[in-house]
Amino acid sequence: MTGAPAARGEYAPRVRSWLAALLVATSTSLACGARTSLDVCLGGACTGEPSSDAAVPDGACPSTSSGPLVLASGLDDPGDIALRDGVVYWIDSGDYDHPDGAILAMPLCGGTIRTLAARQTNPSGLTVDATQIFWSAGQTSSSAVLLRAPRAGGAFGVLATDYPPSGGIALDGTSLVYTVWIGTAVIATLPVAGGLGRVIVPGQDLASNVAVDADAVYWTVPYYLKGTVNRVPFAGGATTTLAAGRNSPRTLVVDGTSVYWTESANDSGAPQNVMRVPITGGAATTVASDQSGLGGLALDTTHLFWSNTTSVVMLPLAGGSATTIAARQSGPASIAVDGKHAVWSSSGFRAHTGAIVRVDY
Repeated sequence: MTGAPAARGEYAPRVRSWLAALLVATSTSLACGARTSLDVCLGGACTGEPSSDAAVPDGACPSTSSGPLVLASGLDDPGDIALRDGVVYWIDSGDYDHPDGAILAMPLCGGTIRTLAARQTNPSGLTVDATQIFWSAGQTSSSAVLLRAPRAGGAFGVLATDYPPSGGIALDGTSLVYTVWIGTAVIATLPVAGGLGRVIVPGQDLASNVAVDADAVYWTVPYYLKGTVNRVPFAGGATTTLAAGRNSPRTLVVDGTSVYWTESANDSGAPQNVMRVPITGGAATTVASDQSGLGGLALDTTHLFWSNTTSVVMLPLAGGSATTIAARQSGPASIAVDGKHAVWSSSGFRAHTGAIVRVDY
């Protein structure tokens, strides 16, 4: 079903305020004092470490044929993860509301862990393009900011200081797409090269995670038994609800034909499932049922991946049976894949037992 966008006048004052705040700095490097006032660089260095990642030829990585390989251990609270060009990037969240989180990187094959940004408060929403890494951080919704840093290391900078992401961040190649909370949620986009942001969809109550393909933006609204999965063209137009009456839909990914998402139990005891619906609309179908502790979701060109409390699972998109590619894991969460390798963050269930793990497939 479809619904018309809200009247322009209803959100105009808040949208104008938000757009005025999104004039992007032309330099990625801002004074440390300015970032200190934004609660993202408190009492420490404001620059990341220089790059020391070395390219590793195919086949030169340590084998995972005998089981998953732990790349980093003893981490505080690893969260969102990304994988690009043989380098793993992740967020270590630190303690809630304390400036002890970090943005970290290391080679896919193992090696030295680099700190791209230290002393981050509640960092989240990690995504990466060819040259930069993006995330949000801040103690409260009013002090949080959208940030970027060079993947090679160096000073990090602020993209937006007002109305930062309230959920995940997606990248469409030239712009970031994310949800913004301004008394109600809106779906917004902001060029990575600088410029003005714009609102794609106003008035989305509790809009959460987002995903993009070449033509459209997709997002979830995670109500229990009233949740929705939605789509709107980048060019604008009516919102299409692809799936309604869902059980707290959250993480989602999209390929050329389908949207996939996780449904959480929401402390209700209801089953946790991985679901699918065509991007053109139709009936939602269950990809995997009765999962426990659903976490990350990822796609490559041939497989869908997800994590549950103790496992990482892979399913062929063309059909067939799911395969557990890593068992006996300690709380695997966010997943990233590149067509040959899967990496994920694990909570470890106890303080300072988090890890970054890799397996080849």
